[in-house]
Amino acid sequence: MSTDREALGRFLTDNAVNETALALVRPACDLIAPFFIAAESGSLTLSPVAAIDETAEAIALASGAEIADIIPVSLSAVTEASSWLIRGSGQPAAETALWSRVARSLREAVDAAHWSVLQKRLPGWLAQELNETLAAAVWQDLQPILMARLPEYAALAYWDSFMITLGYVLIGDADGFHRMAPLLDKLSQNIPLGEKGGEPGTWLVLTA
Repeated sequence: MSTDREALGRFLTDNAVNETALALVRPACDLIAPFFIAAESGSLTLSPVAAIDETAEAIALASGAEIADIIPVSLSAVTEASSWLIRGSGQPAAETALWSRVARSLREAVDAAHWSVLQKRLPGWLAQELNETLAAAVWQDLQPILMARLPEYAALAYWDSFMITLGYVLIGDADGFHRMAPLLDKLSQNIPLGEKGGEPGTWLVLTA
């Protein structure tokens, strides 16, 4: 593995615009640490259903979405059920059925709540350098682990959440950072797939 925790910390420190930004670097690095561990170990260990209420609160805070209900879906159960394949599709039937039930993904909800604001305040050159630093430090090793088990939209929710949270660090926006921080914390434990089709406010979340 070629992860580099120090490189990410140095980048955030060197490009922090003020004291608030500097104060957010350590909490941000602590939030990212479990994903370095996952990239280095080759696996992401999920939490059981018991932690699901905190995940719902984190989704609501980061996205502004109203969460009426959470449907926990065991990743192990999906894997066990996926020995039957849809003929000609190459996709496990259980997984295809599950992914198709998502009407709005976590990535869509979080992006809508943050990117338009952040892009006005984070210089393009700095966003690009953050992109490159994050990719080299952890994403190049973490992405294959996520993509092996998740549809692309769910895996990329991690990337966007990293970029948004660290973008807030760079511009010294403590409020934005603290809106995203609980979600980033929970993404290392559970995987919110998105809002269930036909049931607004009901979210599907993968657990252990």
